Amino acid sequence: MIDEAAVLEQFCVMVFNVADSIEQPSKHCLKILVVDDDDLNRRMMRLLLVRDCHDVQVVANGIEALDAVKDQKFDVIFMDLQMPLMDGFEASRQIRERENGSIRTYIVALTASYLPEEGHLLFEAGIDNYIAKPFEVEHVQKLLGIIARSDHFVPPVEHFSVEGAPAN
Repeated sequence: MIDEAAVLEQFCVMVFNVADSIEQPSKHCLKILVVDDDDLNRRMMRLLLVRDCHDVQVVANGIEALDAVKDQKFDVIFMDLQMPLMDGFEASRQIRERENGSIRTYIVALTASYLPEEGHLLFEAGIDNYIAKPFEVEHVQKLLGIIARSDHFVPPVEHFSVEGAPAN
């Protein structure tokens, strides 16, 4: 019998080169919600984030995301944009409406088909940032580190230099 978790972990180490993050978890542990309709994407994100000490919950669509935020406070939500039942744009809009000016949850869109010049659509939906798929694990880790240390706007990952500092 194949141990799917072990295979997935080996895959992540080989493909995403996350061996260092497995050995040295982040000092900034966050409560994170991952919203994605693809089971493999949810499992990989969960594995990568848990390895860095984050408390992670995963759900499969925008409706489930709304249920999750109704009962819990998250520091960060990774939101796929294209999902059945309710897409990431609508889920983000409704999350913002429910927050009603209270503490704002940081929402990061995960998308394979989004064009940077359409960024205004993200912000109109209440999304704070985006990461294009496929992404580098280091970009996610750097973004989460910055979010954990700051209440200010974080520029999109594409604007980061190789070292992770915002580009000029």
